[in-house]
Amino acid sequence: MPYIIYPRKIKQSLFLTLHEQLFILTTPLQHTPVCYLHKLCGLCLAVLFTAVYGCKTSDELPAYLSINSMQVLAQSNQGSASHNIKNVWVFINSQPLGVYELPASVPVLEEGTVQVILRAGIANNGISETRSIYPFYAADTFSVQLTPMQTINRNSLMRYATGTAFAFITDFEVGNNFDDTNPNQNLLDITASPALVFEGNRSATLTISQANPAFEIGTIDYYALPGNKVPVYLELNYKCDQPFQVAVKGVNAEGNGVILPVLYVNTKNTWNKIYIDLTETVSALEAEGLNQFQILFKSALETNEAAQASFYWDNIKLLYQN
Repeated sequence: MPYIIYPRKIKQSLFLTLHEQLFILTTPLQHTPVCYLHKLCGLCLAVLFTAVYGCKTSDELPAYLSINSMQVLAQSNQGSASHNIKNVWVFINSQPLGVYELPASVPVLEEGTVQVILRAGIANNGISETRSIYPFYAADTFSVQLTPMQTINRNSLMRYATGTAFAFITDFEVGNNFDDTNPNQNLLDITASPALVFEGNRSATLTISQANPAFEIGTIDYYALPGNKVPVYLELNYKCDQPFQVAVKGVNAEGNGVILPVLYVNTKNTWNKIYIDLTETVSALEAEGLNQFQILFKSALETNEAAQASFYWDNIKLLYQN
């Protein structure tokens, strides 16, 4: 079922606009009988017109787009093709039709040759309620001939969009972009155990315990990233026994720095992919004259009773729009 449906061919002379319906539904009723009757009649009309529009006539049978899956094709210099595409945003002839959970069966009332645009949707920051188009996956665009009651099958292959820049990509197969920020700690490790690795031969791992109850790791290098609300994202695969915090540290030419927390990544006992939106954080730091950035992960044992907590990471990418 779609989350958003955009009606087509609404005649203004017959139907109230969405804004007019919302105005009727949300404007407080006045206490005079005339105003009360006016509002009540308007509300009835809004409901009536919506009901009439919602009734499909026999001569408007839809065609169907069956979108079974969306996969990612990554080039050799773009890291892992792992993804967590949750939904598809559908546009017909450049007009938005709706947002659908995958796999999706999308009814389309248009006939003849149309241009279809499919955009990959994600749970922004891992929050299912914040559905958004992932700006770094290019659209799947194609033309198709639609016939009523016909089903068009589509398995989309998504690629990173032109203009996507990678500040760094680390899969822990060769080398490591992260290290403990405390030189007296040596908690971060690389595992080659097949039972623990996400994909490939190696993943990063770290365990805290009563002896070492907290950690902070960060990128070894600092990276130049764009401000001014230019999209910046962090992709990663992870699993963890308890939440960990993601933060960004910005520094200026003199080495003075500010750390801004971004979010807590929730506990996940199986591997998961998350897309973390750093746009606002990086822009806020850049506005303060900080132009080099470090990515930080940190956590501490949640209770004194916990014996230990383990964290695993793989395929970490820092992306921005170039």
